[in-house]
Amino acid sequence: RIGAISIASATNVTSDKAITAESFVQSAGSGTTTISGAVDTSLVAGFSVTGTNFVLNSTIDTAGNGVVFTDLSGTASISAAGDITATGAVTLDAVGGITSSGDITTNNDNISFVTATVLGGDHVLSTGAGTAGNISFSNTLNSDTTAARDVTLTSGTGNISFAAAVG
Repeated sequence: RIGAISIASATNVTSDKAITAESFVQSAGSGTTTISGAVDTSLVAGFSVTGTNFVLNSTIDTAGNGVVFTDLSGTASISAAGDITATGAVTLDAVGGITSSGDITTNNDNISFVTATVLGGDHVLSTGAGTAGNISFSNTLNSDTTAARDVTLTSGTGNISFAAAVG
């Protein structure tokens, strides 16, 4: 494991291999950040990308209350292989929309989709059974045009909220 990875700014960021670090934080980007190798972080900063577009083709696992956070002016695309397991909160925000096929699990923490979300495959979201942690969709939630997609939500003692149209 290496220490913190801190990217101040980049046009494109690409990783095809595994990343094992204390944290991965990209503060700005004007192109696409593509992660195709597994990411494993160990500190509260977890995995964070601020930029334009984000593509996740492999897993993200955080420990140490590590968060997963995106703040994008473009789009986020999470493949079926892009499962996220976080010990902290997961917040996905992409002004151009989110297309997600990967499952997301937290350990008692919130899962938030801030912008319009399209399910590209069946989806499981869990904050843990019998534990706190809310799941929220602040914008629309829909299936892709290929097929109606299932979404299974588990928030234990937390709440599930839909602030806009579903379907």
